[in-house]
Amino acid sequence: MMRLAAFVLALAACAPDDLVIRGDPTFPIPVRSGLTVPLLTARLGKDKDHVGNAFPLVVDTACPLTAIWPQATAPGPMDLVDPACASVEPLRISTGDGRVPRLALEFNGNFRYWCTPPGRVGVGDGAMLLGGVLGGDVLSRYAVRFAREGPNGEATVQLYEDLFEHSDQLAADGSVVITVNPGGGGKLLAADGVSRLFPRSMVAVRTCLDPAPYDPTGDVVLGMPPKDLGEGVGTGSPAMLIVSSGAPVSMIARSTYDRLSAGVAAEGSGRTLALEPAAEGDVIYMPGVTQKSHEIEGRRAAPVKIEGWVTLPLLALVARDVFTTDASEVDPNIDACRELARARSLTQLGLHGVRDLPRTIAPHVELAPTSRIPVVPDDAPFLVAARQQAGNRIAVVDGVLGSDLISLLDFEIGYAGRDGEPSRVVLRCIDSMGCVARPRCTLERAKQGLCPRAPQTMTPAPGALP
Repeated sequence: MMRLAAFVLALAACAPDDLVIRGDPTFPIPVRSGLTVPLLTARLGKDKDHVGNAFPLVVDTACPLTAIWPQATAPGPMDLVDPACASVEPLRISTGDGRVPRLALEFNGNFRYWCTPPGRVGVGDGAMLLGGVLGGDVLSRYAVRFAREGPNGEATVQLYEDLFEHSDQLAADGSVVITVNPGGGGKLLAADGVSRLFPRSMVAVRTCLDPAPYDPTGDVVLGMPPKDLGEGVGTGSPAMLIVSSGAPVSMIARSTYDRLSAGVAAEGSGRTLALEPAAEGDVIYMPGVTQKSHEIEGRRAAPVKIEGWVTLPLLALVARDVFTTDASEVDPNIDACRELARARSLTQLGLHGVRDLPRTIAPHVELAPTSRIPVVPDDAPFLVAARQQAGNRIAVVDGVLGSDLISLLDFEIGYAGRDGEPSRVVLRCIDSMGCVARPRCTLERAKQGLCPRAPQTMTPAPGALP
């Protein structure tokens, strides 16, 4: 997805003194096969030749802290926590199968990982016990990329300095760039009496749930004013989803489902969005500690009982676009579904040979889930903690974008902007099966005829839902 700089900078040279990474994290690290969550193998030890037992470590973009419980034994009471690790040994990370050592994270000064059970990850009886979670306090210092490498499409994870192209260049290369404003952050007064800060690392993306399929052969009324282009024709239900690479599945809150179902019923087409019943053992296990009121609550996330399952044939991750030829035409409150409809209309104009577009085409990715989406209670512990963590930077939390959908994409989060670039999510489809990416098309590129001129359609993935 990204082209690395001609030379590789060691992160240790640029990272703060309280966290040093030994090794080359820019080299893709294969994760454990057979899972959608990015699971690696870790050990603790000051010397690479004298380390403790191996334990599974998940990389989770939604967990605010790095938590270690190397025994990988079942947690005790829900409030079990000992954040004051008296001695913090280097965390040594290997490939998912544990065969190839890759990185050593050395923690110095006041920077600590937290000695608390990160719980389990998975759904139902298939959930596995974790020994650690690599969270936002580490990830937010760099950029993290989830991708597939090699001829067999091996799932990998990378950490690196965000030293890549400007967003416009990325768009020209076919990447969808979505600007984000991470939420969360705060401080924790640990048992050793030291108050430690942790950064904002929660990332949310605007989403349109269940939009109508894109019809590249549809007609467009030419000469339509910018303020009317795509207005009132958006289908689907807008939502804000938290990006959680450690979540085994994506999920939406019950209120989000109710809103979506009501919208489908109002269409008058006779189509329904049924909530299929959940079995007794349908429970989602989320990794890591939770955050509450900008302080760490000090307990692992409680399991989430699934209320039911819903089939979503399509969803879209949509950036906000406010670049037009007339500032008076900007609507800062336009939701993701209306933005998607407008982007599709503008794309149609381009396909009709129109180069003088009234506004840029908002970048977006459309995904066709290959499995049902669980519906969970609005008061599920993870969602409650996520809303409290988000603060005023993320207006609402309607659900979770989990590893099942993230794994369909080459997915990068650049937390720390460089050279004036904001924090951003950079996306590219791994292939056209169940995914299509439409990058931002600027007015200048449209006038030069450089925007996509052929219909970009999605190839149904094997096993795709009807």
